[in-house]
Amino acid sequence: MKAINTTLILSILILNLISIKSSSAQESYQEKAKEMTDKLKEELTLSEDQYDSVLVINEKYIQKFEELRGEEQGKPDPSKREEFMKSKEEWDNELKQVLSEDQFKKYREFKQKNRRKMMRG
Repeated sequence: MKAINTTLILSILILNLISIKSSSAQESYQEKAKEMTDKLKEELTLSEDQYDSVLVINEKYIQKFEELRGEEQGKPDPSKREEFMKSKEEWDNELKQVLSEDQFKKYREFKQKNRRKMMRG
């Protein structure tokens, strides 16, 4: 049960990160990825090489999540939940390859902190 709750919370976090600030239909996935990567650069003190790599990874997965969400601007279609969760795991694994161990730990803390903000909000 705890794993299911954690999974749902992390799913919500990813959706929140994808729609940072504005969920405007005009905003492209590249802009969302850049905004997210800029936040991560500040939080994790990314080098320029890391920034470039993280930006590419974020663009890839933000685009994928937008496609999974389809026309809906909220939760992904329940029939796509398994694919969503697999993609979320792949996203973290790709970031883990770019980040140092300490940065990845901070990344996980950053996600946790943002999850708590969402639950209050």
